[in-house]
Amino acid sequence: MSLTYKQAGELMNISHTKVSELCRRGEIPRIVHSPKCHRIDEADLAAYLARKRRVA
Repeated sequence: MSLTYKQAGELMNISHTKVSELCRRGEIPRIVHSPKCHRIDEADLAAYLARKRRVA
């Protein structure tokens, strides 16, 4: 399932703007359906969170 930036932000307790920034920097892979429609795969978000937990 793919998530909007808003949904991903709610799961991570951060703003959708911060999610967008993380995606632009390449920290979280994104799926680009169109210039204004980007999504994040749940598995990619889970992998990002797992990496962050190992570092912290």
